[in-house]
Amino acid sequence: MYRVTNPLISIILSLLLIRLGFNKDIGNFDKLLDSALTFTSIVIGFLAALLGILVTIKDVEIVTSILEHDQRKGALKHFFKETISIGFFVVILSSTLHVLYERDGIAVSIIFTIWLISILWFVPAAYRIISHMMGIVFKTNETEKRAKSRKMSEHEAQSLKNRLSKRH
Repeated sequence: MYRVTNPLISIILSLLLIRLGFNKDIGNFDKLLDSALTFTSIVIGFLAALLGILVTIKDVEIVTSILEHDQRKGALKHFFKETISIGFFVVILSSTLHVLYERDGIAVSIIFTIWLISILWFVPAAYRIISHMMGIVFKTNETEKRAKSRKMSEHEAQSLKNRLSKRH
């Protein structure tokens, strides 16, 4: 369901914003492009870090249950791929628009429209995957039982000190 609704909502919102007068000729559009580049790059980096966390906690019970369930695993994989792909697309379009935004023409208008749709698609997609991953990470911290630390007895500590002092 989401695979269709989010792009559709992004297209409708983009067309509505364009109809209301939002275009590349607004003031400080170059700063908006800079912000879009920065935000998207940060989110892509954060997603890469979350993937690293997922790999390190893959043996935890909740993560293994998600990864063993094909539908959940497929959804999680799709969420990552979709968000990262759209993010890179936004970066490319933002960079292109940064060079072309002062020009007029149908090509620049089309690129602007695609950029706007992509931005409006990327933000909720990024929110979705980050909130899912944060739920997994924090659920893991709640359910993971840590081994109790074993403090050395006085006898063990003294024995260790003796062995170490004999080496020197």
